[in-house]
Amino acid sequence: MHTYAERVFVDVATGRPLAGRRATVVDAETEAPVQAYRNGEPVTLVSGAHGTVDEFQTESTTRRVRVSIDSRSLSSWALELVGASGQATDEALADAKAYTDSKVAPLASSASVTAGDQKSLADAKSYTDSKVANLDPLPTGGTTGQVLTKTSTGSAWQNSPTGLPSGGSTGQVLTKTSTGEAWADPQGSAYLIVGPGRPDQPSTTAGTITGSEPVGAEYRSTDGGNVGAWVWRKRLGNVWEVSDGDTGWRVVSLTIAPWYSAASVRLRRVARMVYMEPHAPSMYGVWRLGKVDATGMGAQVAFTLDPGFRPANRVVAQILTGSDAADGERLGRMLIDGTNGAVRVKHPANNALSMTAAWPAAQPWPTTLPGTPA
Repeated sequence: MHTYAERVFVDVATGRPLAGRRATVVDAETEAPVQAYRNGEPVTLVSGAHGTVDEFQTESTTRRVRVSIDSRSLSSWALELVGASGQATDEALADAKAYTDSKVAPLASSASVTAGDQKSLADAKSYTDSKVANLDPLPTGGTTGQVLTKTSTGSAWQNSPTGLPSGGSTGQVLTKTSTGEAWADPQGSAYLIVGPGRPDQPSTTAGTITGSEPVGAEYRSTDGGNVGAWVWRKRLGNVWEVSDGDTGWRVVSLTIAPWYSAASVRLRRVARMVYMEPHAPSMYGVWRLGKVDATGMGAQVAFTLDPGFRPANRVVAQILTGSDAADGERLGRMLIDGTNGAVRVKHPANNALSMTAAWPAAQPWPTTLPGTPA
C-alpha cells in the first residue's frame, strides 16, 4: 500500500474551510478513479470540521493522486516514493561526482595535457565540487508518514505542522498562516459557526450558541434541527432567521366532509414561502366532493395550518372543478386565515376539485412539522 499525507481544503474566495464535504480521488497520472483505504479497509474520504482530509492509503500501483473537493484539487506523491526519490537524488549526485573525479584525475596527470588545459580541468573540477557541496542533502532518520518543510530562511528542515491544533472552542474555524507553519484564527471566523440543532433554541446546539455571536453571523446546522432548517443568519435584536431551509412536502389530512374518497393537502415551506396543493393519489391528484345540498357547501373549515406555515393576512385561492351534468363548470374559493390558520372551503359543485396556492410565511421557522412526509 502507498500512504498519502493529510490535506486541508479551503474556499479560495472566502478562506473558509470546506468542511463536511465528500472528496474524490483519482490517479494524477492516468485520471482513473482510485479507492482510498484506512487500516486496510476501503473508505469514503470526507473532510473534517476544519476542512482536513486525514491520511489515507491506496494500492501500491498508484504513485501519485489528486484529491478534489468541489472545485479545489490538491495532488501529492506517495510518502514512500518521496523518500525513495530523495535517496535516489543523493545517489545520483554521488555518482556524478565520482564520474567527474575519475575523468579529471587521469587527464590532470597526463604529460600530453598542456598547463592551460590542466588549469581548465582543475577549474571545472573545483566548480563541480562546489556545486555538489552546496546541495542541501535530504534529512535522514524520521518516522513513517512524517512530513518536513524548509524553515523560512531555507537553511534547514523542520517538522511541518500538519496535525490538527489542540484546544479552541466549539465551532471555531482555524486556517494555516501564510508561511504554512502554524494555525491561526483568521479575522471574521466568528461569523461562520457549525453545530447541531437550531440557534434560536440554544439548548439544542450542545453549547455552540452562547448568545455572544455578532450580528450577521451564519450558523450551519449539521442536522437541520430535524425540521429542515439548515442555514441561519443572526439579525438585530438577537434574532436568528432561516436563510436556507426546506421542510419537504408534508401530507395533511382534511377534516371536511363529505368526500367520495379520503383527501388531503400537501404543504411545504422553502425559506420564507409556503406552498399548498391537493393530494389524492386515487383521484389523480385532485379532490372529489360528495353530493351536497342545492346551495352547495358553506365555508367550512377543511383543516388548520400549524404555526410557521400561516400567512400574515388572509389569502384567497380559487378552486376550479370539472363539469357536471347538473351543475356545470363552477368556481369556488378557499380562504386561508392568517390569524388562526383556519383553511375554509366554499364550493357549489359536486365534482373533482383542483387548486394551488402560495404565500409568504409570517412566523419563524416551525419547531415541529405537520402531517407525514410525502
